[in-house]
Amino acid sequence: MQVGDLVKFVAPAVFKSAERDYPSTGIIIKVKQNPTSHESYVVHWSTGKQTTEHFSYLKELSKNE
Repeated sequence: MQVGDLVKFVAPAVFKSAERDYPSTGIIIKVKQNPTSHESYVVHWSTGKQTTEHFSYLKELSKNE
């Protein structure tokens, strides 16, 4: 994923309840490289809120979604 991608928050079953706390879409505004871990992303959500999310909790939305 890269800056400008449209994403949604997704979570494994154990954290599914967290999905309801997130808006339906957001845009990646920054990629954070971590030498000891995977990338994380700063997301600007449709509500105006910004959060930093681990790559495994984001799904890139296609232009058709």
